Amino acid sequence: MKYFASTIVLVFALLLARTSLAECIKEGGRLIDGQCYCFRTADDKALKTSAEPCPKLFGIELTFSNPTLMGHGGAEKLDDELDDELDNAVGVALRWLEDMAKICADRAKSSVPADRCLVDRTSRRIVYEDGFYVQVSIDDRVIELQARPLSHAEWVKYKHRIENDVFAFAAKRGLLPQRQVGGGHVHIDVASMFAGDSQLFLDFLVDFQNRPYLSVCALGSNFIANPPLALQSERQRSEFKKLVSLYRRSADEAMSRLRSTEPPRVDIVALAKVLIDDVFNETISFASDPKYQAINLGHVADLGTLEIRSIRPQKNWEQMELLMRLFSARIDYLKRHPRQDYASPAFKLDSKLVYNYRDQKALRLFFKTDAVSQACSDEFYDYVTGAGLSWDEYKSLLPERVQAAKFLPTALKSPTHSSEDTQPLSK
Repeated sequence: MKYFASTIVLVFALLLARTSLAECIKEGGRLIDGQCYCFRTADDKALKTSAEPCPKLFGIELTFSNPTLMGHGGAEKLDDELDDELDNAVGVALRWLEDMAKICADRAKSSVPADRCLVDRTSRRIVYEDGFYVQVSIDDRVIELQARPLSHAEWVKYKHRIENDVFAFAAKRGLLPQRQVGGGHVHIDVASMFAGDSQLFLDFLVDFQNRPYLSVCALGSNFIANPPLALQSERQRSEFKKLVSLYRRSADEAMSRLRSTEPPRVDIVALAKVLIDDVFNETISFASDPKYQAINLGHVADLGTLEIRSIRPQKNWEQMELLMRLFSARIDYLKRHPRQDYASPAFKLDSKLVYNYRDQKALRLFFKTDAVSQACSDEFYDYVTGAGLSWDEYKSLLPERVQAAKFLPTALKSPTHSSEDTQPLSK
């Protein structure tokens, strides 16, 4: 019965695709009263599109902590009272805002508009004259900063601001990105990145989940908080495979009914809901909320973003920029190589390690084994070079131990290897 309902949802959505809507979302926009608009965030004013596609947008979450916060425990509620006891996240976050308020006051008369800012204590945002903002929040043992989704060009434009008012500002106060806590979650704007192409959206999920070492080693480390599908239950992996196959059949059936050679577009929000309900409705994470996944689909409907959670906190602006280019390039690769198939990834992990997540010593030992490090290097190499990016540039994102010469990607160990040897992913 469940599969019948899923089939109805997918086929019905496919058959309802309209040419006017398809043309709009093809450029990453949204159709309102017959007009196509770009949106930055769900609550922002609509911006009329030009002949150019809507810019691809990325949102960020940066986390910072210190030894005291790391040992403090859970996050407390952030209210309007400044806590002078700077041994908890609330006090540190409020002091952050107070210090930035003083800096903004000093800049009030600056002749450079880009430097001028103010602190909105109600929203806990540091707002700049050009509309850019950084919001200061708290999470478990960390200070967390979010910013509005921006295009890659805008992030490049704000490089100095991010370096100076975020990373350097935090470091001067003894707050640094920590591998043990927090995360550098990246939000991919669904409308602008996938332009309504549910096939591309699904291919991105399959492509990422088929490489679990991206989540547990290459880009991330806290696999208990943000586990890839390879570490989830057999039921979830099986359901995912069935839904991928079902989507293929539904799309082919819709194309046949419409007598079209162009795949019709299913509503990505509807597809995400089916995946959440049938696959990502539980987690091995220590937390009960099923959002704790390598990729969280829960924000597709409310924020319009796909949240990649299994990423270590970024240490600087350069790492942020590398990740944005990586995911953008990978999506472009998948446009050229559509219909990725799901194959159960080869990943072996002692179940005792998964469920006894508090055994940090066992976890550290496991993820320092040579087998894991080599697999980590190989998968990341495949992901990066397959997207046409430079390995020499991206290998810096790997953990230091994996960057060692002994874990050189297997593809590079062959004396006959060249940059043209990279093969397309299996279809």
